[in-house]
Amino acid sequence: MTTPREIAIKLMEATSMLGDPRAEDPLVPTLSEADYYRIACHMLFVCKRCGTCCTTGDPIKLREDDVRRIARHLRITPSRAMKRYAARRVSETGKSFLAMKHTRPCRFYDQSTKGCRIYEARPWSCRIFPFLGIYGSEDAVKVHTSCPGSIEAVKTLTEALIELKESGYMGTDDPDAVRRARRWFDDALLRLSP
Repeated sequence: MTTPREIAIKLMEATSMLGDPRAEDPLVPTLSEADYYRIACHMLFVCKRCGTCCTTGDPIKLREDDVRRIARHLRITPSRAMKRYAARRVSETGKSFLAMKHTRPCRFYDQSTKGCRIYEARPWSCRIFPFLGIYGSEDAVKVHTSCPGSIEAVKTLTEALIELKESGYMGTDDPDAVRRARRWFDDALLRLSP
């Protein structure tokens, strides 16, 4: 288990030399400062099982591999899962996307346990909620006020960063340390993949 302090240290290291070519790493995607903050918040996020995201959220976006994973989990064919659970929709910008057919509440949300019946096979958009993907803006971390886990994660990270700064820690100017921290965040993202 990584502590909030350790995550805050890695965050400060990863964002220490943004834009400095000496800290670039061809093996790690270029991320913004807000992206690193979102990943750090996501690492600290603990779902409080309130069910708000499962019962009030927008249509859950799906990827084709989500449908295959759900099919495997439910022991049905991917074509049957696609027919039963997925639908093509059109965004406000006219772009087509795949989403759950039944939207609110999510058909896999179990009110009695306040949990997901397919948690191990849940879609990518559920895995990355509330801080990553379509939920963040370009330059800021979005706090979902209806999500107690979201609020707590941001508060925990903020407190850890304040403690570090008050102790005099201001990050690093060592390009190798910056690259290691960025790889650490990249690895954290990869661990989200099923």
